[in-house]
Amino acid sequence: MDTLQKTFYVGSCRYQPLFKKIFPPRLHTTSEIINFLKNYKTIDLNQVDANQVWGDIVHPAIAPQSKAFMDSVDEAFDNINGVVLEVSTRRVYMDNETPLNAFYVDYYRACKDSYKLIVLTDDELHRDLKFIKNHIQNVYGIDKLAVIPHVNLPLKDGSTISERVSLCRVLETICTDLDIVYIDLAKIYCLNTNTTLYLDDILPNQIHYDTDKQIELIVKHLQHLGWE
Repeated sequence: MDTLQKTFYVGSCRYQPLFKKIFPPRLHTTSEIINFLKNYKTIDLNQVDANQVWGDIVHPAIAPQSKAFMDSVDEAFDNINGVVLEVSTRRVYMDNETPLNAFYVDYYRACKDSYKLIVLTDDELHRDLKFIKNHIQNVYGIDKLAVIPHVNLPLKDGSTISERVSLCRVLETICTDLDIVYIDLAKIYCLNTNTTLYLDDILPNQIHYDTDKQIELIVKHLQHLGWE
């Protein structure tokens, strides 16, 4: 598979194979991504709630990659000229000022009385993406930023996932306002294949793609825009 060599990726596992340089754990919200950008050099793989804070970072299938990332953490953004984020939900738990991945908190049944579940508002998403864009420019000199939303397609029964429709709509508006590349893979795929797609077709289990060929279009799209 063709990969982007000078683009750093943070998000779920769905798109990790497309990029040479990634943060191996799975982050789902702008809050978690900001926490990563501010604190990635000091991540403690032994902290009690590491999987909840850092997206399953010490899961046995991910732990070796996580350790390799931390072993060379000072070089994480070396020779990088673009950053791609996947933002797939508004839901995030907060433990005081620390964001925790809602999926993994629920999965591990790790919710505590001190955790507060919040749903990020449109204004908070705008604020977060503006911060992220300014941060990577000011700290790393990186001007290219792209956002991939969750796959927003109808199901074969004609229904849609209303929360996802809402999130994708606002992310596209924010990206336009902030001059961030917005990658709607479903739209790109339909345009390239001249087919009508349903969510059931490409995410059979609602989580993972049916084939890597579907996500490869992201690489071609970004290369067309001059990304490496």
